[in-house]
Amino acid sequence: LANRLITGKAAEEYFVMNYPNISPFQNYLLTDTTNMGCGFDYKLSLEGDNYYVEVKGINDRQGSVLMTEKEYNMAEDLLERYCLFVVSNFRETPVHQLFFNPVRSGDLLFQRQERHVKQISFQTNIIYGNEV
Repeated sequence: LANRLITGKAAEEYFVMNYPNISPFQNYLLTDTTNMGCGFDYKLSLEGDNYYVEVKGINDRQGSVLMTEKEYNMAEDLLERYCLFVVSNFRETPVHQLFFNPVRSGDLLFQRQERHVKQISFQTNIIYGNEV
């Protein structure tokens, strides 16, 4: 998980640095939505025209990417306006690929994976006036 987060952050940095030179994103204004939980990492806008970009990173030349349920649903809703931007080969020289309408275009085959996670937490009550 830690490596996946590091690769993901590196891929996001790559996208931010390179998107102005990537067709069709040239001249678009970038809005960072990575911390908003909206199903995509960046919104690109130009005169009312928008692209919604989800960035994924892979250390090697090839590998798999995982889309959350929210990301997948947004891709289904936004179709050609949704772009899965995959940066691979971080171990050597990063390269990128763009997949517009990634869940319906036929270029990628997604398989649904369902996991049930058991989470343990601890709770206590705080009562005013009972300082230790």
